[in-house]
Amino acid sequence: MTLAKAYPLFILRLNIMLTSCFLAYLLKVERIDAFGNMIRILAGHIGNTITLNEISSTVGISVQTVKNYLSYAEKTFIIKRLTPYYRNIRKEISKSPVLYFNDLGLRNFSIGQFGRHTIL
Repeated sequence: MTLAKAYPLFILRLNIMLTSCFLAYLLKVERIDAFGNMIRILAGHIGNTITLNEISSTVGISVQTVKNYLSYAEKTFIIKRLTPYYRNIRKEISKSPVLYFNDLGLRNFSIGQFGRHTIL
């Protein structure tokens, strides 16, 4: 690899690392690796119903931490939680929401489907 090609890749990696550390500091995320893994899992299940217990067991964090991380992801406009619509309010509250990514480029990058670059 030539120096001209390696330099932009180095800057890209440094930018991702600084951005993730900055987000971790702002959001008070204890485990940035778990937050990233949760985002990758959500990116793979876009448009499907999610269960918090499944995510917590896969990532290895508590259900309350998953709820906090989902809240952080919503507040930073990474994801959007959509609840199903029913005429019966009880049914609407009891059904699981569906998650969508606001930025599909971020979703594709998190699962490694963004050109030739992969997530670090």
